Amino acid sequence: MKRSTSNQFNKFTFALLQIIGKWTEGEKEITVHTKIKELYDDNFDDFIWMLCLIEIEFLYGIEIPDEFIENKNMSILEFSLKLNMLSIITDDYIEFYSTKTDFLRDRILTYMAEFDIEDGDCLGLGLVDIWVNYIKERD
Repeated sequence: MKRSTSNQFNKFTFALLQIIGKWTEGEKEITVHTKIKELYDDNFDDFIWMLCLIEIEFLYGIEIPDEFIENKNMSILEFSLKLNMLSIITDDYIEFYSTKTDFLRDRILTYMAEFDIEDGDCLGLGLVDIWVNYIKERD
């Protein structure tokens, strides 16, 4: 039986809503029809979007192509339906995981430097450690 992809509420839809909700702290009404570009404000930027997507990648063992990430005109539902078509990484998951962990650490450190965030600040090195530990705990 072929799965219908029109208006299908899938695991990615639910996960995206939950993860985005954590970052927006309930300050915005977010539905499956919310466009990704509508999420952006002073507290939600490309860096936060990247963190959301890396969490999805680790949760479900997929690699999200850049062309998906860059298209912010899609709704959360449309984006999740595209994710639903991706294959699960099976053969090289350990290598993928290690590469993504290193990438995440580098991006967070770059972000800290760009915004002059000190290690002692609430978004400082603690964020790096929280994310890297969070990722390792899921392994």
